[in-house]
Amino acid sequence: MKKRIIYILFIILPFILNGQGTGKPWQMISSASNSFKGKLSGKTYTIPYTPNGSHFYHSDFVPAEITLEDGEVFENIMVRYNSYLDELVCFNRNLNSLFTIDKFIVREFEVKSPYFGVQRFIKLESENFRNNERYFHVLYNGTFILLAYYKTENKKTGLYVDKTGTMKDSELVLKETYYILDKDSVLSRFLPKRKSFTELFPENKKQVKQILRKIKIYKYNAADLVKAFSALEEAGIIQ
Repeated sequence: MKKRIIYILFIILPFILNGQGTGKPWQMISSASNSFKGKLSGKTYTIPYTPNGSHFYHSDFVPAEITLEDGEVFENIMVRYNSYLDELVCFNRNLNSLFTIDKFIVREFEVKSPYFGVQRFIKLESENFRNNERYFHVLYNGTFILLAYYKTENKKTGLYVDKTGTMKDSELVLKETYYILDKDSVLSRFLPKRKSFTELFPENKKQVKQILRKIKIYKYNAADLVKAFSALEEAGIIQ
């Protein structure tokens, strides 16, 4: 009987220990300081089932370097940016669980995506933002900073049957909004169109249009915008 009790304890003990840690702040060694001074805190997260679209900007977990507001750096943290909630979700190896990292402690993070390469995201604060804080993708970092804000939304569609056989009338769609952050830290939103872009430079509209024609900017997608900002800075229009 005694042997049987010991055997049962060996089976259930790992589950008890794992359950005790769920949802609590957790610590990992920082490779930058090799200490436990930094702390990543957050809330337990479960990925929702979405047969049509995704809540995430990244299709899978990718390695990231996270810099906290106090300067502490955490490397090789597996994360996915949740563009539906504007939250950073990470995998905690210690607890084998998913967490949303508390946004107020994060200054920026840099991910290494197999599809997009290295991507740097920074956190900006404004009273105009929901919850006052947002993560922005840095597309171009010069005199002006070109930023993209990603937001996944429910878009209304016609009635259809999804993969599970459920009747639906919406789907998740990722939208991009572009901003510039000038040297005075003023954040300005603009549309990915020629008119909206040239209005960012009211004193140099004619020159800007000439340069845009010269470098053949037509689509005003992220790649075109980076190319445009680089050309305008090289021409001395952005100072």
